[in-house]
Amino acid sequence: MSVQAIKDFLHTHRWFILPYALFLILAGSLQLFVPKPDLHLQLNRWHSPAFDLFFKTITLLGDGSVPFVAATVLAVFSFRKAIQIGLSGAVSGLLAQFLKRFIFTDIVRPSVWFGNTPDFHWVSGIDLHAAFSFPSGHAATIFSLCVGIMLFSAAPARKLSCFFIALLVAYSRVYLSQHFLIDIYFGSLLGVLITILIYLWMEKKRAAFLDTSILQLINKSRP
Repeated sequence: MSVQAIKDFLHTHRWFILPYALFLILAGSLQLFVPKPDLHLQLNRWHSPAFDLFFKTITLLGDGSVPFVAATVLAVFSFRKAIQIGLSGAVSGLLAQFLKRFIFTDIVRPSVWFGNTPDFHWVSGIDLHAAFSFPSGHAATIFSLCVGIMLFSAAPARKLSCFFIALLVAYSRVYLSQHFLIDIYFGSLLGVLITILIYLWMEKKRAAFLDTSILQLINKSRP
């Protein structure tokens, strides 16, 4: 990409990129100055029954199957968008699993750190994991999905909404003590970067079927 193309890209998608950059700066600064377990303990103090229910529910959007459900729905309207969403979700999710299971295998989850900590808030009904903490697969998945949708959206409000949905789903993993902040931080970077790269690659593809959809195929098949 040329410098001008990069500037145009950043300007077009600034309603997602700017708040995400702010998140990276603030969360990155916190992690530089506050040790990982201490930071998690501070965040764990902010809880309520309403938050428990909210984050226990919204975390489901980070499941690895969600991008493929979204891709199936999108295929009705655009094969290009469906393939991009599905491919981005698959690559992001698989890479996150590879990193946590084969590279960062010794990084454990909050349940191991704080299992015997007095007054620690655990959300009921959550099956806590112990191993393979870094990076967060849920964060990679939801940021991949939301960035993919954001790239196809023209309205600033939709782009901003995509960011906040991604952030809330990713943070749910910290709230539920399935991950530390650093896990979702790098999981989000993984999802964002891979999705943008796949989007730019797909934009260069000019295969005819990419610009069709299931609806168009149905309409063509009608007598």
